[in-house]
Amino acid sequence: MTTFNSDAIPLTIEFDADENPFLLRVHRKDGHGELSSLGFFASTHSTIPYNAPGSAHYPGSSGRELERRASAHVTQWKNRTWDQPSCFISLARSIPYVLFESRRRDLLHPANQPRISVIDGAKLVARSDAWLATDLVGHIPRDPVFFAQRADEVLAYSWIHRDAVVATVPVDKFFDCLPPWCGQVKADIRGDRLWSTADVANALETLARQHCNTAAAEEELLEHSVQQSIEILRRENLASSMEGFDENRHAGAIDKIAGLASIFCWWPKWIVGDDDAEYPALLEAVRNRVVQKLRWEKFGAEMTSMIQTSVLASAIRSRVTSHRMRTTTPYARPN
Repeated sequence: MTTFNSDAIPLTIEFDADENPFLLRVHRKDGHGELSSLGFFASTHSTIPYNAPGSAHYPGSSGRELERRASAHVTQWKNRTWDQPSCFISLARSIPYVLFESRRRDLLHPANQPRISVIDGAKLVARSDAWLATDLVGHIPRDPVFFAQRADEVLAYSWIHRDAVVATVPVDKFFDCLPPWCGQVKADIRGDRLWSTADVANALETLARQHCNTAAAEEELLEHSVQQSIEILRRENLASSMEGFDENRHAGAIDKIAGLASIFCWWPKWIVGDDDAEYPALLEAVRNRVVQKLRWEKFGAEMTSMIQTSVLASAIRSRVTSHRMRTTTPYARPN
């Protein structure tokens, strides 16, 4: 990861091969800088939202200036300065933070349900500068550090290109991806009985240790996560009829579904502190399960089509035979 030097510009964040690259962004359905066709823009570009910035790389000045801007951005909700332009876009690695933050925003804007976007960090840094927030705000205990650590926050500079957006999910659908044994925590978040990210994290960690500590439990979680992710991303990423599914042509869709599902398979391991080196094997298992389920859907669609074709052909033959019998039977004159 990056290291912070107060007078030097930090290098952009790097993702190791054995690290989960996916980041999460909580946002409203509509709002400044949230344009599905172009990605996400920092508020410094919101006056001309349809013009992509010339560069998403920090032009430089000093590390101190970057630290000042990052600190102001991270504390904007606490300090009520969210209407001030910022050159950063917030992302988070912490599912507890994302769940709590989405509920907070839902209360603030009940008519505009929050969305949660999944961002591929590897694709993000191919086009933009991005840093761990703690690398920019330092490590002295104070508000910016507290909030940066709470969200496990990543700050992207200027623009998140559309290519890096894996999926955008309504918050209710995102909650549905959590396994059934998280039902009470989901109810407590929605019922405002968990009042902080730390409360959500503690509740989820307790559940992960209780319910996800056997191979059977991990298999159940894998199945649930993959099925939910397929349903969420089906409309925009798969053929309207699964007869048209092709593993090569739909490889991008498979990767998106696997990326989303892997987040929900990985978080119980992440929250109890498992080694990141386990993630690549988990992602491969998730992708294999996605392919397996889509193959079965394709097979089922083909069989259904064959049966329907057979039934239709049988009905046509029956009608033709009946018609021939009527036209070839001699008219019997009554006595």
